[in-house]
Amino acid sequence: LPIRVDALQYRLDEGPCVAALRENDIVLSNDLASDADFPRFAPGAIELGVRSMLSTRLLLSASYRAALNLYAERGQAFGAADLPMAAIFGSYVSLLLVNRLQSQEVAGLRQALESNRHIGVATGILMAQQRVTREHAFEQLIDASQHLNRRLRDVADEVNLTGELPR
Repeated sequence: LPIRVDALQYRLDEGPCVAALRENDIVLSNDLASDADFPRFAPGAIELGVRSMLSTRLLLSASYRAALNLYAERGQAFGAADLPMAAIFGSYVSLLLVNRLQSQEVAGLRQALESNRHIGVATGILMAQQRVTREHAFEQLIDASQHLNRRLRDVADEVNLTGELPR
């Protein structure tokens, strides 16, 4: 259900989640049947079985935006105490997601650094064998990568393993 309701909001570019992302930190639509703020979204959400929604923006980064959406099948499902609770819960979810995003970024940087090392070693091998400049050895790796339609790191790994540029 959440996937279908979210897809509807994104397709129509309208709904509590979209509003939370763009305009407000927290958006409550406690009766979609009478909510004039979302005239295109509300009928579709009701058809899917949602009458009340509470959305709170998650604070991630400039590159990543998200919102936490709470759904209810009945109208007037959320009370006054639910807004601050949703904001608090959203803060914890934000912290978890930021941590996850940073972990993925660190893993990507580590992988890039490791690839760079492999390529550097292969460049050094070619420089020593052929007595060419670093730039020329690196160009040879790039040319082999393009000619063989293989990733540069894979070509470098083969040079590191065999001492020869693959053909």
